[in-house]
Amino acid sequence: MPQRIDLPQIIARHGQRIFLIDPATGRELTYAGLGALAAELAAGMAERGAAPGRRVALLLPNCLEFAALYFACLLSGVVAVPVNPALHPREIEFILARSGASLVMVSPGTRGLLSPDLMERFAKRLVCLKPLAEKDGDPGGLPVWTPATGEAAASGPNPTQEGLATIHFTSGTTGRPKGVAHTPHSLMASALAFNQLMGFAPRHRFFHILPMAYMAGFLNTLLCPFLIGASVVLGPPFDAMLALRFWELPRAHGVNAMWLVPTMLSVLMQVDRAAAGPEYCRAHMDTICVGTAPLPLKLKQDFEDRYGVTAHESYGLSETLFVAGNCRSFPFQAGAVGRVLPGVEIQFRDKTGQALAPGEEGDLWLRSDFMMAGYLNYETLEPEPAPEWFPSGDLGRLGPQGHLFITGRRKDLIIRAGTNVSPRAVEEALLEHPALTSAAVVGLPHPVYGEEVAAAVALKPGQDFALVRGELQELCRRRLSPAACPSRITVLAEMPLGKTGKILKDRVRELLAPAASPRA
Repeated sequence: MPQRIDLPQIIARHGQRIFLIDPATGRELTYAGLGALAAELAAGMAERGAAPGRRVALLLPNCLEFAALYFACLLSGVVAVPVNPALHPREIEFILARSGASLVMVSPGTRGLLSPDLMERFAKRLVCLKPLAEKDGDPGGLPVWTPATGEAAASGPNPTQEGLATIHFTSGTTGRPKGVAHTPHSLMASALAFNQLMGFAPRHRFFHILPMAYMAGFLNTLLCPFLIGASVVLGPPFDAMLALRFWELPRAHGVNAMWLVPTMLSVLMQVDRAAAGPEYCRAHMDTICVGTAPLPLKLKQDFEDRYGVTAHESYGLSETLFVAGNCRSFPFQAGAVGRVLPGVEIQFRDKTGQALAPGEEGDLWLRSDFMMAGYLNYETLEPEPAPEWFPSGDLGRLGPQGHLFITGRRKDLIIRAGTNVSPRAVEEALLEHPALTSAAVVGLPHPVYGEEVAAAVALKPGQDFALVRGELQELCRRRLSPAACPSRITVLAEMPLGKTGKILKDRVRELLAPAASPRA
């Protein structure tokens, strides 16, 4: 078991150093200030029934208060259950109904994502937190809780590292989100191992633009900096408007490290034509990490040529956290996701489960000190024990110098712009249309998003696809999150089927790949 990490000691050691910078409100929170705010938040949660071991669902936008709530939970033993506001309301309802949360925190801007049924179900367990950066939204009659923002001393919560720390929900191939439970030990041991690999230190100042509700938005861009006394600048969500002025906040606040996803690199390459970004990177940027989705080698090279800074790709899973990473301390191998971190063991197996010889390509299995406690069982609402060896679902091999190569995926999961999309969930939405007999959804390579969601459909006799297509698009917009809506819908005269009647996804992918149109 990893060595116990004393969070109050970290707060005391870095006391007056800046931890969080919030340009939207002009606030700066020191480590001591974080401790005080976390104590207030923990006390407020306790007053509302969230005792150690209980779960608090956090349906909040990226904000300083959300970041502080993670640490309030870590310090008090409350289990954080973050819920991404960008999800479809049906997905939010599914997660909240199965999270086991004794308290649900919303903001005026996210309260409207709750259905009347959910409002009634959680009526006595709803808290409306008012982030100072949030100017819009209607609390809908809920009492509003605005935490203090000063640096006043406060008695901290009683820290514990027993039990669970977080339950992050991630899309799975079955169409049902999976609740991935982690302990404080797994989270902090993984963060420390990655910090050591990258050489992160108090001098690093990170730019935070990932969704805080995702594991990477917590582990990579909050917990890693916190454990080594670094600082974090909270930026707005990444979109086309931010891309046009992307380097303004990093330049204004002295950012020298950041996490990006491949889609962000691609968008920046397309829209950032000014000289300020490349000039700033060459003079001040120390480290750029790239994760959550495969990084195409051409995109990596083009980005590095333009900005003059290395993009260090890493590899990890919500279940196992950091697995491998590239850094400047060892030679880069094209196509590799880096070397395996201490505390992680890997095996490559064939389809029968037999171990392969070194260098052979096969299914990647992992055993890790950072392994999840287990997937949440939706009957018991407790995590089922994780297996000793975890099947990643990815194909890969180990290079002669110890570099890990990920060469493909067994599973059908689509990763669009770093967001997991379940093909089955999209198929089920499409099949609600009465004109369809079958549907198959696959991921196809996309120059910006990494993968696009492509659908093949078969129609009942007499149906006009010219009319049906628009109805399918509207149906998907109503039933799915924007990332899951197919960018391409193609009608096939006949679905390719195997001997058992199963749709042959590889053949569907071949049939759709030659199509040039990027739109449905």
